[in-house]
Amino acid sequence: MSSDKPNIVLVVMDTARAENFSCYGYERNTTPFLDELAENNVKYERTVSQANRTTISHASLFTGEYVSEHRYDSLDSFGELDVFQEELSENGYTTLGAVNVPYLSEEFGGDEMFDRFFYNIGKSFFSDLSLSRSEFHEAEGLEKYSKLLKTVISDRKFSKPFTALKRLFRKYLFLDDSGAEKTNEQVKEMLEDSDEPFFLFLNYLEPHGPYRAPFPYSHKFLDRKFRWLSLFDPLENGPQLYPEHNERPPESKMELWKALYDGEINYLDRKLEELHGWIKEEHPNTVFIFTSDHGEHFLEKDLKGHSTGVYDEVTHVPMIEEFPNSISETVDDPVELKDLHDHILEISQGSFNTLGSDYAFSEDIGDAQGSSERLKRLSSYTVSVQDKYHKLIWYATGDMELFSMPDEVEVEDKEIMGRLTERIQEIVGNPEEMNLISGDKKEVDEEDVKESLRELGYL
Repeated sequence: MSSDKPNIVLVVMDTARAENFSCYGYERNTTPFLDELAENNVKYERTVSQANRTTISHASLFTGEYVSEHRYDSLDSFGELDVFQEELSENGYTTLGAVNVPYLSEEFGGDEMFDRFFYNIGKSFFSDLSLSRSEFHEAEGLEKYSKLLKTVISDRKFSKPFTALKRLFRKYLFLDDSGAEKTNEQVKEMLEDSDEPFFLFLNYLEPHGPYRAPFPYSHKFLDRKFRWLSLFDPLENGPQLYPEHNERPPESKMELWKALYDGEINYLDRKLEELHGWIKEEHPNTVFIFTSDHGEHFLEKDLKGHSTGVYDEVTHVPMIEEFPNSISETVDDPVELKDLHDHILEISQGSFNTLGSDYAFSEDIGDAQGSSERLKRLSSYTVSVQDKYHKLIWYATGDMELFSMPDEVEVEDKEIMGRLTERIQEIVGNPEEMNLISGDKKEVDEEDVKESLRELGYL
């Protein structure tokens, strides 16, 4: 085994959109560590995710294929994919994986991609009580805590309500994180006796909702008028379209969501600094790649969540790369997240070239639902293509939207639209004839996995 081969660490910050990173021009100082890393290494300005959902985006990253090529659905198994980890293993790398999101767990074949694998399944106080998570979140204000208290009092086993209340207060008083602390500890254990070279993949659940960073990060960007409100707001997730789907929440609610989301990013930035410092000291010949799988809407374009549409809020993700020889460069050309497949394999062979291309594509498989005309359009198969200056979105309904970049302002230009339309047809053909929604779904039998998915807003 050659000691000259670099170690490779790929970090995916789940649901982190570039717009809320200070190194990408955000007004809040959310990412001081990544800011410094970006200034002295490689910063990709226009990294584009191929999908708006965790599993589908990761499938493109691991296979190097577009969504319409791998056709991986949200409940398929990663064990069925031809992923780059297999080639790394053949090339002498030990492949390690540690994840915090259920959709990348053993239940979905996540462990089949790595030599060693760790899934950090979080504990919930609901597991100790007869009260279900849905009952709790469906209640409003003080009603939910009254419901919980009645359940605790009616339970004859003291140990259960005591444990449940402890978990409740730790979670809802911002004392526990979404897994970053435990993941960092697990990484140290994984690498303690690991032979070099290694490939380490990490998926941190921060800043995926519900946005509950530990104190004081939870309150760092909160206006005083929101601090008590944040304790009682359920911060429910999932795709929502306003005002066609339901009543649009007040702007104050959006400010609260974004402040808590920024606190999650700021907390994760600190944990990544700890991770980077430790690995760098113990394994200096290491390449680090920090990126995300998709972003999040905060009522922009009347959308909340991330599993609807291919607007910039969900497709533009951060990416910062550090090579052992400290290359300093800012890449303005579009970069596709799927390019990491070949890029990582090239790094394993000692090639330290940066990424960049003329165009970048994203796809939304749709969910075959919708009542209003706009919701029908957003719920259909959708594809986008962008270069440095423009972005075209083409819906299966036949509708198109053209934007100028990087501000994503809608414009009209038939010549540009025609050029970008041709690029889409070269990749996927006619979007109006596409249907990537599979009728065959993998059944999730494990109740704890189902509960975890519900808590994250997936079910």
